[in-house]
Amino acid sequence: MRTSAGTYPTVGNILVDKDVQKISGSYFADGGFMSGNNVGEGNKYEYTNQLLLKGSLLSRNTLGGSISGNNTNRDYTPWEKDLDNEELARRYDLHFVRRYDQSLDNGASAHVGISRETNTAAFIIRPDGKVNNLAPPGFKIQ
Repeated sequence: MRTSAGTYPTVGNILVDKDVQKISGSYFADGGFMSGNNVGEGNKYEYTNQLLLKGSLLSRNTLGGSISGNNTNRDYTPWEKDLDNEELARRYDLHFVRRYDQSLDNGASAHVGISRETNTAAFIIRPDGKVNNLAPPGFKIQ
């Protein structure tokens, strides 16, 4: 959780190594879900391995927080709006967990897809139907 103005969590984040392609489970983070070896470099690089998360994810990420919109040219994180720091906003943006330029994928690119996966997105979250009937540890379904 954010402790004071201008600081962001160094704990409570989930970091996924660039070589990992499949993970399953229910993930809960007080920080962000990101690719990389440390929070300072989370989602910084263009990792070309496709990542499939099968299950659920509850985190303090954004969808598009580092993609300026509304003609404002401002980014945001879960803790701060109107931020003038795209690199920081990208750390918490799920659009940047994994990415590659699909227009360059002519069969010879460095993109490494998952065998028999028909979805070509770089990062896929596929809900697991069991989560509707079986609560993760520490939670209960009402």
